[in-house]
Amino acid sequence: MKIMVVGGGGREHALIKALKKNPEVTEIFALPGNGGIAQDAVCVPEIGAKDIDAIVEKVEKQVYSSGEDELSSRRIGEARRILSETDNDIQIKVLAYELGFATPETFSSTFRKAIGMLPTKFREEMRKMYGSARKAD
Repeated sequence: MKIMVVGGGGREHALIKALKKNPEVTEIFALPGNGGIAQDAVCVPEIGAKDIDAIVEKVEKQVYSSGEDELSSRRIGEARRILSETDNDIQIKVLAYELGFATPETFSSTFRKAIGMLPTKFREEMRKMYGSARKAD
């Protein structure tokens, strides 16, 4: 079961930590989430807690996805999680291959289509939001 938590505060983080203990929960999304939540859920910083239309669209995409879309979604979710770790300096091309994409270009294109920005830009935005002294790729 997939769960979406709207918010990015301490209560939402506590709720997500509790939800992770349930074996029926396969994936947790936090809109927008925060740096701490990113360790336990897929944060979606580009969708604000009050952006109802975007939240509904995200839910619909998750509910009505095909098997192939599901695999791609899981790969992109994992990429988001890894790129949200602001101290992680994995190269984008290495991440692409580790996630099973045929080429880094395919990964970047798929990521951009799903998220609305390239993986390097996403990492940069996460570092701006949650802080890191390191530079993006």
